Amino acid sequence: MRFPLIAALLSTVFVLSGCANGPWNAPPNAVFLEQDDVKVPWFGCDIDGDTGLPTNPNCEPSPAVIFPLSISVLDVDTEQPLNNVRVSFTSIWHEIYVMPQEVLEAVTLPDTERWSDFDAGDETFAEFSGNFEGDYRPTFHDTWTDENGVARTWVYVESLPQDDTGREIESSILIDMGIDLYIMVLQPSQ
Repeated sequence: MRFPLIAALLSTVFVLSGCANGPWNAPPNAVFLEQDDVKVPWFGCDIDGDTGLPTNPNCEPSPAVIFPLSISVLDVDTEQPLNNVRVSFTSIWHEIYVMPQEVLEAVTLPDTERWSDFDAGDETFAEFSGNFEGDYRPTFHDTWTDENGVARTWVYVESLPQDDTGREIESSILIDMGIDLYIMVLQPSQ
């Protein structure tokens, strides 16, 4: 009598565990769809190597930039999108942050010459919403893909790393799903 009862319990456990919605770890055949590097609309102040001061005393560094970042996950065998797959975004620079949509709200594009390239591209930009309080800015965001196999985050660039002359240099965001790692390069467009 024990075996039918145990078999019934085990089959119930397997059926209920199959109904869970995930997110799941990536299967062995999952890959990221490659995409172009990101150009960050950024300008900085050239620094005098001897004094450490800006070469132009009237120069002001670029204000912070916020933009969306997404990546697709595909089944390499079927070339179909994979949904509910865990994906993490990690910034390697301490002043580039990755955040979920919940802390941001979309705003209109600023009307300045600096944004003309992005205006032509019909980009969406955002600012912090009233739901986000404090100075906490994460450099790690764990999320999952949607029904189209796309994982999304928002990138908040407070500053870019600089070389010895004060010129901004590229940085990266590591995108990981366990079996595949993608490095998204953020390049300053000066």
